[in-house]
Amino acid sequence: MTPYMSKTHGHHFNMFVMKKELLQHYCTWLFDILFELERELDMSGLFHGQ
Repeated sequence: MTPYMSKTHGHHFNMFVMKKELLQHYCTWLFDILFELERELDMSGLFHGQ
């Protein structure tokens, strides 16, 4: 574990293993929040080329 923990970079991912119904419930909850944030936040200066 020491070589892994001493790295200054890495690729870290989330993975969910669950029943389809629970995933649907989670995605509905999460995307409701994200869509509301998208409406509320001014992100016009965050992306190049837009």
